[in-house]
Amino acid sequence: MNKKTKLTNAIASVIGGLTLAAGGVSSASAATTMYNLYDNNGATPCAPCNAYGQPGGVFNAAGGQTDGWVWGGPTPENSYKGGNSGGNPNAATAGWVGTSGSTTTPFNYVGAVSLNWGIQLNSANDSGQISNADSLSRYGVSANIDTAKGAWYDNASPSGQGWKHDLDIGLFRSAVTTDVELDIHGVNLSGTNYGFTIFQGMTSNNSGYVHHGDWNQNGNGTPLPNDIGFTLGDIVATTDISGATPVNLNHIRFTAQAGQIYTIMLGGVRDGTWYDTNDGYVLNVAAVPIPGAIWLFGSALAGFGFFGQRRKGN
Repeated sequence: MNKKTKLTNAIASVIGGLTLAAGGVSSASAATTMYNLYDNNGATPCAPCNAYGQPGGVFNAAGGQTDGWVWGGPTPENSYKGGNSGGNPNAATAGWVGTSGSTTTPFNYVGAVSLNWGIQLNSANDSGQISNADSLSRYGVSANIDTAKGAWYDNASPSGQGWKHDLDIGLFRSAVTTDVELDIHGVNLSGTNYGFTIFQGMTSNNSGYVHHGDWNQNGNGTPLPNDIGFTLGDIVATTDISGATPVNLNHIRFTAQAGQIYTIMLGGVRDGTWYDTNDGYVLNVAAVPIPGAIWLFGSALAGFGFFGQRRKGN
């Protein structure tokens, strides 16, 4: 067998092995998505879903409300000011789909802060999507996945802030240590910008949460409200709007440690007010593949004897 044929066969063997390994990981695992059932729209698609504000930014209390309450509403019931939104392992009311049981929260969350969704990546090549469409496809229920155009940071002048009413909050965990990329876009509208704040861990606030109020003055530039249950020191990645060109707008990347839970807060940036909700969103979450396959490829070729050989006569 000549060297050219031997090299061709070696490359085929390596590529075949890598493909088999990648296929095995892909087929053995897939991202797990979890959705809050509060304010769901049954089996009817919606984006937005029962939004707090109306298209054009005109507030209509009868036509919309806040979302993210975990067990059928806050305490006191049907109040958007204060109460406990968090997990209750003994609750009789179904709160979630995608978890181990309808009354089980993602990652056993018990915080008072509202929570809309959860996602777990199960391998180094995993990816998943948070959206109304994903909830319908997986579970047959139309989860309330939408946010306001000014929920992360509104367009108030001269200085703004984010508002908790339509801020969407999710939990994330990866089974392996990996870089993770988040990409977000609107369902029906183009041009809407979104911001992220990613905290390590889950909220420390397990009792009492005020859904009506600001949370992000000066774009994470000042201390956060106590009822958020995080400090600025807990932030591992965030959108930065302090300069002329925003950083991490609509896309953000961070390193997730295996088994560590992260809290993701997201919403519109400077495209409207805190109650101006007129679109759902699609959030794509993906582990960033480590380029180790290149080194594996080289090592495999070396094993076949194509590197380190001295040519005769040299």
